[in-house]
Amino acid sequence: MPSIYTDLTQALAFVKELTSISDRDAILTQKLKISAGKLKAETEIEGDVLPAGTVIYRSYYVSAKALQQNRKDVSVKQADGVTFSNLVGMIDSLMDEQLAIDTSLDLEVPPGFVATTDLDGSMNTAGGSIPVMSILVG
Repeated sequence: MPSIYTDLTQALAFVKELTSISDRDAILTQKLKISAGKLKAETEIEGDVLPAGTVIYRSYYVSAKALQQNRKDVSVKQADGVTFSNLVGMIDSLMDEQLAIDTSLDLEVPPGFVATTDLDGSMNTAGGSIPVMSILVG
């Protein structure tokens, strides 16, 4: 069973465990608060019956976003002699987990905070490519 938290302190600890980011508590806490979902109806979770409106902190979503935005993990797509980590795969996996939780619990998610795994733009339906920034050094 995935980790589902109604306690902000526990949710923060889980995000820090998933991401290994330990120096940004205030930012991670804020992200947990603004992206939290609410149960639309009374729901049983791991033996506990929670009333409609219960706040559920979306730890997998916040972890994925924190990894995606972490400046310490900025990487390049291609370079000779460089070893790459599969950070995009990990972020996709975290978003998949959050989307499954959101759907199974029928969470009311704040606008703009829907979990998505379209990080590479492959599902872009706007008709066009995702903008790419080139940096020329010379």
